[in-house]
Amino acid sequence: MLQALSDMGPATLEIYAGGQPVNAEEPLAPDNILFGTLTFSNPSASDPVDGVLTFNSITAAPSCLANGIAVWGRVKNSVGQVLLDGDVRADGTGLINFNRNDFVMGGPIMLTSFILQIPTNIYF
Repeated sequence: MLQALSDMGPATLEIYAGGQPVNAEEPLAPDNILFGTLTFSNPSASDPVDGVLTFNSITAAPSCLANGIAVWGRVKNSVGQVLLDGDVRADGTGLINFNRNDFVMGGPIMLTSFILQIPTNIYF
């Protein structure tokens, strides 16, 4: 899985308010609000090492589209295929962590780094 993520081209990360879908194949709920889309560089990441995938630079979403609390995010590959969903937190415990998750319309949405770690004994 990590190798597939590293090979995904200029992926995107969409940040949402509202209920996170049960899985990545489930469509968005009507209450989901898109705050913005960040874009990974191409390639999105270098090859994984020991179950750790470190993504390359991420272009900020220049202007948040709404006010609210960010709850989850969705990573898509360069052709829009959903690869994974994850929770957004401001306390360091989420898959996606911001310094704060109360977003303000018009402000930028930025990540300085994005690292995924999957234990080597997990198989998909």
